[in-house]
Amino acid sequence: MPTFNNYHLILEEIDNTLSHLEDNDYGRFANEVVGASRIFTAGKGRSGYVANSFAMRLNQLGKDASAIGEATTPSIKEHDLLIIIWQKEPKQSVFRLQ
Repeated sequence: MPTFNNYHLILEEIDNTLSHLEDNDYGRFANEVVGASRIFTAGKGRSGYVANSFAMRLNQLGKDASAIGEATTPSIKEHDLLIIIWQKEPKQSVFRLQ
């Protein structure tokens, strides 16, 4: 059976990230995503990979979502939701709702 040596580190990173959020941030974010007619995600490097993956998952869930920088990304318009994902400092991931 394989051994997962880093799962504790991964769980600690997730816990650290979530500890920076207020309880109502989860609901606000979910409401914004559910209520948006179109969603755009952006990020660079590994954060860009997360942003692209999130847009893809939203599409699979039936939302109109695009990753900024792709050849098929439409223009952003007023009232569209833009989600920017970046890592502010080492070991401190930040998710910002614009």
